[in-house]
Amino acid sequence: MESQGTSEVQTQPSTSSSFEGETESRKRKFSSDSSFKSPTKIPPKPTMDRSLSVSEDGLSAKKKKELSDCEDRLKMHRLVTSFSEEQLNRYEMYRRSSFPKASIKRFMQTVAGCSVSHNVVIAISGVAKVFVGEIMENALDVMEQLGEQPPVKPRHIREAVRRLRSSQTVPFSVPPDPIIS
Repeated sequence: MESQGTSEVQTQPSTSSSFEGETESRKRKFSSDSSFKSPTKIPPKPTMDRSLSVSEDGLSAKKKKELSDCEDRLKMHRLVTSFSEEQLNRYEMYRRSSFPKASIKRFMQTVAGCSVSHNVVIAISGVAKVFVGEIMENALDVMEQLGEQPPVKPRHIREAVRRLRSSQTVPFSVPPDPIIS
């Protein structure tokens, strides 16, 4: 909280009588001031920033977030160490894969008709990566249902996209009308 420019006088007991008279004059001088607080009153507790406020269990919000992040990293580490060699290679490829930022930016500027910030390009790139991952998962499901072996073929991907559109998982897609011939 901000200081409001109040002046406080705190007196300490002294053994000298000359200082006692000075203290009494200070009290009289500031007694008319409504902001004067006598030394016998307990000062108010200092207010703290929300990020540093202490919760019921004694941890600040900042410490809780750090603890949560540490737990998440530990869980991820356990998961990755339990991967087989093939799973680990696949995970590494997933982590390294990305869409070219320049292409995404150019495409978005064409669609939007205005300039796009770098953060928006990163976000859309991430969403596109998740979407492609979902299409590939569905394509693998299609391949298994047909009883075929890897690799995934274009017809599996087309069927996966068709199923996503018909389930209305893909935004702004209208399933084809079966009445039209």
